[in-house]
Amino acid sequence: MHWFLKLLLGLVVIIFLYLFIFYSIPRLLPTEYIKNSSISGIIFQNQIWEGTIRIKGDLWYLKGASVTVRPGTQIIVSKSGDNFNLDILPWHNKNGINIGPEYNGVHTGEPFWDESQKIQIHFASLNILGIKEQPVVLKSDSDLGSPYDFNSITADSGVISYLKASNYRRFELGDDFIVRDSYFTNVGECAICLNQGRQTIINNTFSQSLREYIWINGASPRITDNFFMKSTGAGIRINPNRIGTAIVSYNNFEMPQSKAVDILSGEELEGGVISYNVFAGGSKIKLTCDTKIKFIQNSILGNIQFTEPGCAKIYTFGPNYWGTDKKDTVLAEKFIGQNKIFTIDIPMILKSPPIQVGRRI
Repeated sequence: MHWFLKLLLGLVVIIFLYLFIFYSIPRLLPTEYIKNSSISGIIFQNQIWEGTIRIKGDLWYLKGASVTVRPGTQIIVSKSGDNFNLDILPWHNKNGINIGPEYNGVHTGEPFWDESQKIQIHFASLNILGIKEQPVVLKSDSDLGSPYDFNSITADSGVISYLKASNYRRFELGDDFIVRDSYFTNVGECAICLNQGRQTIINNTFSQSLREYIWINGASPRITDNFFMKSTGAGIRINPNRIGTAIVSYNNFEMPQSKAVDILSGEELEGGVISYNVFAGGSKIKLTCDTKIKFIQNSILGNIQFTEPGCAKIYTFGPNYWGTDKKDTVLAEKFIGQNKIFTIDIPMILKSPPIQVGRRI
Protein backbone atom coordinates (compact mmCIF):
# COMPACT_ATOMS: atom_id res chain seq x y z
CA MET A 1 0.00 0.00 0.00
CA HIS A 2 1.29 3.46 -0.90
CA TRP A 3 2.55 5.49 2.07
CA PHE A 4 0.03 8.23 1.40
CA LEU A 5 -2.88 5.78 1.57
CA LYS A 6 -1.48 4.41 4.82
CA LEU A 7 -1.29 7.92 6.22
CA LEU A 8 -4.82 8.72 5.06
CA LEU A 9 -6.16 5.48 6.57
CA GLY A 10 -4.41 6.25 9.84
CA LEU A 11 -5.95 9.72 9.96
CA VAL A 12 -9.41 8.28 9.29
CA VAL A 13 -8.98 5.79 12.14
CA ILE A 14 -7.79 8.54 14.51
CA ILE A 15 -10.75 10.78 13.62
CA PHE A 16 -13.18 7.89 14.06
CA LEU A 17 -11.72 7.02 17.47
CA TYR A 18 -11.86 10.69 18.52
CA LEU A 19 -15.51 11.03 17.53
CA PHE A 20 -16.40 7.71 19.16
CA ILE A 21 -14.61 8.41 22.43
CA PHE A 22 -15.56 12.05 22.86
CA TYR A 23 -19.10 12.07 21.47
CA SER A 24 -20.50 8.54 21.35
CA ILE A 25 -19.36 7.11 24.69
CA PRO A 26 -21.24 9.73 26.80
CA ARG A 27 -24.44 8.81 24.91
CA LEU A 28 -23.92 5.08 25.41
CA LEU A 29 -23.17 5.24 29.13
CA PRO A 30 -26.02 5.75 31.63
CA THR A 31 -26.42 9.14 33.31
CA GLU A 32 -24.66 9.20 36.68
CA TYR A 33 -26.44 10.74 39.67
CA ILE A 34 -24.02 12.54 42.01
CA LYS A 35 -25.25 13.66 45.45
CA ASN A 36 -23.19 14.81 48.45
CA SER A 37 -20.00 13.47 46.88
CA SER A 38 -16.44 14.45 46.02
CA ILE A 39 -15.36 14.45 42.40
CA SER A 40 -12.30 14.99 40.17
CA GLY A 41 -10.68 13.50 37.08
CA ILE A 42 -11.81 12.81 33.51
CA ILE A 43 -15.55 12.14 33.19
CA PHE A 44 -16.99 10.07 30.33
CA GLN A 45 -20.73 10.26 31.01
CA ASN A 46 -23.59 12.64 31.66
CA GLN A 47 -24.10 13.60 35.28
CA ILE A 48 -26.76 15.15 37.51
CA TRP A 49 -25.52 17.00 40.59
CA GLU A 50 -27.43 17.59 43.81
CA GLY A 51 -26.66 18.33 47.45
CA THR A 52 -23.05 19.27 48.23
CA ILE A 53 -20.52 18.52 45.49
CA ARG A 54 -16.88 18.87 46.52
CA ILE A 55 -14.38 19.26 43.69
CA LYS A 56 -11.00 18.02 44.92
CA GLY A 57 -8.95 18.11 41.70
CA ASP A 58 -9.03 19.12 38.04
CA LEU A 59 -12.25 18.08 36.37
CA TRP A 60 -12.51 17.46 32.62
CA TYR A 61 -15.61 16.30 30.72
CA LEU A 62 -15.60 14.71 27.28
CA LYS A 63 -17.16 16.85 24.56
CA GLY A 64 -20.36 14.83 24.45
CA ALA A 65 -20.95 14.80 28.21
CA SER A 66 -23.36 17.13 30.00
CA VAL A 67 -23.74 18.18 33.62
CA THR A 68 -27.09 19.25 35.05
CA VAL A 69 -27.01 21.00 38.43
CA ARG A 70 -30.25 20.93 40.40
CA PRO A 71 -31.63 23.81 42.52
CA GLY A 72 -29.96 24.37 45.88
CA THR A 73 -26.76 22.49 45.02
CA GLN A 74 -23.58 23.66 46.76
CA ILE A 75 -20.43 23.31 44.61
CA ILE A 76 -17.38 23.61 46.85
CA VAL A 77 -13.94 23.74 45.21
CA SER A 78 -10.75 23.02 47.17
CA LYS A 79 -8.53 26.06 47.52
CA SER A 80 -5.34 23.99 47.55
CA GLY A 81 -4.22 20.41 47.07
CA ASP A 82 -5.21 19.57 43.48
CA ASN A 83 -5.34 15.76 43.66
CA PHE A 84 -5.74 15.25 39.90
CA ASN A 85 -3.65 17.86 38.11
CA LEU A 86 -4.07 17.63 34.33
CA ASP A 87 -2.28 20.84 33.38
CA ILE A 88 1.45 20.40 32.95
CA LEU A 89 2.17 23.67 31.13
CA PRO A 90 5.23 25.12 32.88
CA TRP A 91 3.85 28.68 32.96
CA HIS A 92 0.66 27.41 34.60
CA ASN A 93 2.61 25.54 37.26
CA LYS A 94 4.61 28.60 38.25
CA ASN A 95 3.72 29.84 41.76
CA GLY A 96 4.12 32.99 43.83
CA ILE A 97 3.34 36.59 42.85
CA ASN A 98 4.38 38.05 39.52
CA ILE A 99 6.63 40.97 40.45
CA GLY A 100 7.87 41.45 36.88
CA PRO A 101 6.14 42.41 33.62
CA GLU A 102 3.10 40.52 32.30
CA TYR A 103 3.90 36.82 31.99
CA ASN A 104 1.68 34.58 29.86
CA GLY A 105 -1.45 36.49 30.78
CA VAL A 106 -0.59 37.05 34.46
CA HIS A 107 -0.32 40.78 35.16
CA THR A 108 2.17 42.42 37.48
CA GLY A 109 1.11 41.92 41.10
CA GLU A 110 -1.17 38.95 40.34
CA PRO A 111 -0.49 35.42 41.62
CA PHE A 112 0.63 32.82 39.11
CA TRP A 113 -1.70 29.92 38.33
CA ASP A 114 0.12 27.42 40.60
CA GLU A 115 -1.60 24.55 38.81
CA SER A 116 -0.04 21.84 40.95
CA GLN A 117 -2.19 23.17 43.81
CA LYS A 118 -5.05 25.07 42.12
CA ILE A 119 -8.02 23.50 40.33
CA GLN A 120 -9.45 23.88 36.83
CA ILE A 121 -12.95 22.77 35.81
CA HIS A 122 -13.76 22.07 32.15
CA PHE A 123 -17.38 21.35 31.23
CA ALA A 124 -18.72 20.53 27.79
CA SER A 125 -22.45 21.17 28.31
CA LEU A 126 -23.33 22.80 31.64
CA ASN A 127 -26.89 23.47 32.80
CA ILE A 128 -27.15 25.15 36.19
CA LEU A 129 -30.85 25.16 37.03
CA GLY A 130 -31.09 27.20 40.21
CA ILE A 131 -34.30 28.97 41.16
CA LYS A 132 -34.86 32.16 43.14
CA GLU A 133 -35.70 30.28 46.35
CA GLN A 134 -32.87 27.73 45.86
CA PRO A 135 -29.90 29.24 44.02
CA VAL A 136 -26.88 27.14 43.16
CA VAL A 137 -23.68 28.20 44.97
CA LEU A 138 -20.19 27.89 43.49
CA LYS A 139 -17.31 28.88 45.79
CA SER A 140 -14.07 27.70 47.37
CA ASP A 141 -13.78 25.82 50.64
CA SER A 142 -11.94 28.76 52.24
CA ASP A 143 -13.77 30.61 55.03
CA LEU A 144 -12.33 33.94 53.89
CA GLY A 145 -12.28 33.32 50.14
CA SER A 146 -10.04 35.14 47.67
CA PRO A 147 -10.36 35.96 43.94
CA TYR A 148 -7.75 33.30 43.13
CA ASP A 149 -8.81 30.29 45.23
CA PHE A 150 -9.27 28.19 42.08
CA ASN A 151 -8.26 28.89 38.51
CA SER A 152 -10.47 28.60 35.46
CA ILE A 153 -13.94 27.30 34.74
CA THR A 154 -14.85 26.66 31.11
CA ALA A 155 -18.09 25.50 29.51
CA ASP A 156 -18.88 25.12 25.81
CA SER A 157 -22.66 25.47 25.92
CA GLY A 158 -25.62 25.50 28.25
CA VAL A 159 -27.65 27.65 30.64
CA ILE A 160 -26.79 29.25 33.95
CA SER A 161 -29.73 30.37 36.08
CA TYR A 162 -29.70 31.63 39.67
CA LEU A 163 -26.04 30.94 40.40
CA LYS A 164 -24.01 32.62 43.17
CA ALA A 165 -20.39 32.33 42.05
CA SER A 166 -17.18 33.55 43.69
CA ASN A 167 -13.48 32.89 44.46
CA TYR A 168 -12.31 31.95 40.94
CA ARG A 169 -9.87 33.48 38.47
CA ARG A 170 -11.93 33.30 35.25
CA PHE A 171 -15.14 31.74 33.85
CA GLU A 172 -14.97 31.14 30.09
CA LEU A 173 -18.20 30.49 28.20
CA GLY A 174 -18.55 29.04 24.70
CA ASP A 175 -20.56 30.13 21.68
CA ASP A 176 -24.01 29.03 22.79
CA PHE A 177 -24.74 30.17 26.33
CA ILE A 178 -27.38 31.95 28.39
CA VAL A 179 -26.52 33.41 31.81
CA ARG A 180 -29.39 34.92 33.78
CA ASP A 181 -30.53 35.90 37.27
CA SER A 182 -27.11 35.22 38.81
CA TYR A 183 -24.64 36.94 41.13
CA PHE A 184 -20.88 37.11 40.56
CA THR A 185 -18.42 38.44 43.14
CA ASN A 186 -14.81 38.29 44.37
CA VAL A 187 -13.29 37.33 41.00
CA GLY A 188 -9.65 37.61 39.92
CA GLU A 189 -9.81 38.20 36.18
CA CYS A 190 -13.14 38.04 34.31
CA ALA A 191 -16.37 37.05 36.03
CA ILE A 192 -17.56 36.07 32.54
CA CYS A 193 -15.13 35.69 29.61
CA LEU A 194 -16.55 35.56 26.08
CA ASN A 195 -14.35 34.52 23.17
CA GLN A 196 -16.38 34.44 19.94
CA GLY A 197 -20.05 33.45 19.83
CA ARG A 198 -23.42 35.09 20.53
CA GLN A 199 -24.11 34.62 24.21
CA THR A 200 -26.95 36.17 26.21
CA ILE A 201 -26.16 37.76 29.59
CA ILE A 202 -29.38 38.97 31.22
CA ASN A 203 -30.47 40.21 34.66
CA ASN A 204 -27.30 39.48 36.62
CA THR A 205 -25.52 41.38 39.39
CA PHE A 206 -21.76 41.87 39.39
CA SER A 207 -19.86 42.90 42.52
CA GLN A 208 -16.06 43.14 42.63
CA SER A 209 -13.67 41.80 40.02
CA LEU A 210 -10.00 42.74 39.96
CA ARG A 211 -9.80 42.98 36.14
CA GLU A 212 -13.29 43.18 34.62
CA TYR A 213 -16.76 41.79 35.07
CA ILE A 214 -17.26 40.82 31.42
CA TRP A 215 -14.41 40.32 28.93
CA ILE A 216 -15.47 40.25 25.27
CA ASN A 217 -12.91 39.11 22.71
CA GLY A 218 -14.37 39.01 19.21
CA ALA A 219 -17.76 37.86 20.52
CA SER A 220 -21.18 39.36 19.73
CA PRO A 221 -23.16 38.91 22.95
CA ARG A 222 -26.40 40.52 24.06
CA ILE A 223 -25.84 42.03 27.51
CA THR A 224 -29.02 43.43 28.97
CA ASP A 225 -30.73 44.32 32.27
CA ASN A 226 -27.65 43.75 34.45
CA PHE A 227 -26.43 45.66 37.49
CA PHE A 228 -22.72 46.51 37.65
CA MET A 229 -21.53 47.65 41.07
CA LYS A 230 -18.38 49.55 42.03
CA SER A 231 -15.27 47.47 41.35
CA THR A 232 -11.50 47.59 41.24
CA GLY A 233 -11.68 46.42 37.63
CA ALA A 234 -13.76 47.48 34.64
CA GLY A 235 -17.40 46.73 33.98
CA ILE A 236 -17.32 45.53 30.37
CA ARG A 237 -14.04 45.36 28.46
CA ILE A 238 -14.40 44.86 24.71
CA ASN A 239 -11.88 43.88 22.04
CA PRO A 240 -14.05 43.51 18.91
CA ASN A 241 -11.22 41.99 16.84
CA ARG A 242 -12.99 43.47 13.80
CA ILE A 243 -15.85 40.93 13.87
CA GLY A 244 -17.48 41.50 17.27
CA THR A 245 -20.79 43.36 17.50
CA ALA A 246 -21.75 43.51 21.17
CA ILE A 247 -25.23 44.74 22.09
CA VAL A 248 -25.17 46.37 25.55
CA SER A 249 -28.56 47.72 26.62
CA TYR A 250 -30.74 48.52 29.65
CA ASN A 251 -27.96 48.08 32.22
CA ASN A 252 -27.08 50.10 35.32
CA PHE A 253 -23.41 50.97 35.80
CA GLU A 254 -23.03 52.22 39.38
CA MET A 255 -19.24 52.37 39.10
CA PRO A 256 -17.82 55.67 40.41
CA GLN A 257 -14.13 56.12 39.61
CA SER A 258 -14.11 52.88 37.57
CA LYS A 259 -14.29 52.12 33.86
CA ALA A 260 -17.85 51.12 33.12
CA VAL A 261 -17.00 50.35 29.48
CA ASP A 262 -13.47 49.96 28.10
CA ILE A 263 -13.14 49.46 24.33
CA LEU A 264 -9.66 48.32 23.29
CA SER A 265 -9.75 48.33 19.48
CA GLY A 266 -11.66 49.78 16.56
CA GLU A 267 -11.99 49.44 12.79
CA GLU A 268 -14.73 46.84 13.19
CA LEU A 269 -16.55 45.56 10.15
CA GLU A 270 -19.85 46.72 11.66
CA GLY A 271 -19.71 47.79 15.29
CA GLY A 272 -22.05 47.10 18.17
CA VAL A 273 -24.58 49.27 19.98
CA ILE A 274 -24.57 50.62 23.54
CA SER A 275 -28.04 51.96 24.32
CA TYR A 276 -30.52 52.68 27.14
CA ASN A 277 -27.89 52.28 29.87
CA VAL A 278 -27.40 54.38 32.99
CA PHE A 279 -23.80 55.44 33.56
CA ALA A 280 -23.74 56.95 37.05
CA GLY A 281 -21.81 60.07 37.98
CA GLY A 282 -18.07 59.45 38.32
CA SER A 283 -18.11 56.42 36.03
CA LYS A 284 -15.75 56.33 33.06
CA ILE A 285 -16.13 55.22 29.46
CA LYS A 286 -12.96 54.63 27.47
CA LEU A 287 -13.06 54.41 23.67
CA THR A 288 -10.68 54.17 20.76
CA CYS A 289 -11.07 57.01 18.27
CA ASP A 290 -11.70 54.57 15.40
CA THR A 291 -14.41 52.51 17.09
CA LYS A 292 -17.68 51.91 15.26
CA ILE A 293 -19.66 51.11 18.41
CA LYS A 294 -22.66 53.44 18.64
CA PHE A 295 -23.82 55.23 21.81
CA ILE A 296 -27.52 56.11 21.65
CA GLN A 297 -30.30 56.80 24.17
CA ASN A 298 -28.09 56.45 27.26
CA SER A 299 -27.96 58.50 30.44
CA ILE A 300 -24.26 59.42 30.65
CA LEU A 301 -23.43 61.23 33.88
CA GLY A 302 -19.77 60.19 34.01
CA ASN A 303 -16.79 60.99 31.77
CA ILE A 304 -15.52 59.75 28.42
CA GLN A 305 -11.94 59.39 27.24
CA PHE A 306 -10.63 58.49 23.79
CA THR A 307 -7.43 56.47 24.03
CA GLU A 308 -5.97 57.52 20.66
CA PRO A 309 -6.70 61.25 20.41
CA GLY A 310 -4.01 61.68 17.76
CA CYS A 311 -5.89 59.97 14.92
CA ALA A 312 -7.48 62.41 12.47
CA LYS A 313 -11.04 61.09 12.70
CA ILE A 314 -14.48 62.07 13.87
CA TYR A 315 -16.75 60.24 16.30
CA THR A 316 -20.46 61.02 16.34
CA PHE A 317 -22.61 60.32 19.38
CA GLY A 318 -26.28 59.56 18.94
CA PRO A 319 -28.91 61.25 21.10
CA ASN A 320 -28.02 60.75 24.80
CA TYR A 321 -28.82 62.46 28.08
CA TRP A 322 -25.71 64.11 29.58
CA GLY A 323 -27.13 65.82 32.67
CA THR A 324 -27.30 69.12 30.75
CA ASP A 325 -28.69 70.14 27.39
CA LYS A 326 -25.84 72.59 26.67
CA LYS A 327 -23.47 71.17 24.06
CA ASP A 328 -20.54 73.42 25.03
CA THR A 329 -20.82 72.23 28.64
CA VAL A 330 -20.91 68.58 27.57
CA LEU A 331 -17.81 68.98 25.38
CA ALA A 332 -15.94 70.91 28.06
CA GLU A 333 -16.80 68.78 31.08
CA LYS A 334 -17.56 65.26 29.90
CA PHE A 335 -14.54 64.52 27.70
CA ILE A 336 -11.03 63.93 29.03
CA GLY A 337 -7.87 64.55 27.00
CA GLN A 338 -9.37 66.03 23.86
CA ASN A 339 -7.18 66.66 20.83
CA LYS A 340 -7.78 69.36 18.22
CA ILE A 341 -7.30 67.03 15.23
CA PHE A 342 -9.94 64.64 16.57
CA THR A 343 -13.56 65.79 16.35
CA ILE A 344 -16.34 64.81 18.73
CA ASP A 345 -19.73 65.42 17.17
CA ILE A 346 -22.95 65.60 19.24
CA PRO A 347 -25.73 66.65 16.88
CA MET A 348 -28.53 66.06 19.40
CA ILE A 349 -28.74 66.16 23.20
CA LEU A 350 -31.70 64.75 25.13
CA LYS A 351 -33.17 67.14 27.70
CA SER A 352 -34.15 64.30 30.05
CA PRO A 353 -33.24 60.61 30.43
CA PRO A 354 -34.98 58.22 28.01
CA ILE A 355 -38.18 56.81 29.50
CA GLN A 356 -37.02 53.19 29.59
CA VAL A 357 -33.34 53.79 30.35
CA GLY A 358 -31.62 51.40 32.77
CA ARG A 359 -32.39 47.97 34.10
CA ARG A 360 -36.00 46.93 33.46
CA ILE A 361 -36.24 43.80 35.64
